[in-house]
Amino acid sequence: MKNLINSCAKFCLVSMVALNICHAKENLTDNETVTKATINLTTLVADMGAYFTSRAEFAKNIKDMTDIRELDPNSSGHRADFLVKNQRCLEIFIKLDKPNHLALVRVSKGKDKDKKICKELIKEKTIQDYLNATFTHKDANGKKLTKKGFNFGGPIMY
Repeated sequence: MKNLINSCAKFCLVSMVALNICHAKENLTDNETVTKATINLTTLVADMGAYFTSRAEFAKNIKDMTDIRELDPNSSGHRADFLVKNQRCLEIFIKLDKPNHLALVRVSKGKDKDKKICKELIKEKTIQDYLNATFTHKDANGKKLTKKGFNFGGPIMY
């Protein structure tokens, strides 16, 4: 998790200029689209983390925790498709597991993962960090478990 946060923070700092260019331009190249989507995924994760931190719970719908436009407007609940050029490149999933003090967030490849723009997005290091993220924790019985995704919740083991 610490490496994921550091990677995302560095990416965000370096990419702020690129984001301003992307928002000002109407017809983006594929590279610019991938950069913008990567920045917006990082923003989405930060928004969900801030929401959870301030309320100790997730909203009923992922899209209610952010203003990121890449979320499929038809998505609802604790699962949402992340769209890039109208392709479902990634899927975001959240789950609150109160007995184990977990607020799980998982990013996985979406249904359109084999489309050209999705393949380009998935190759990005920051996206790979999200896709491959894992954390270790102890369950309510003290058993050590490793889970896919990352945790905004309670105690985790490093």
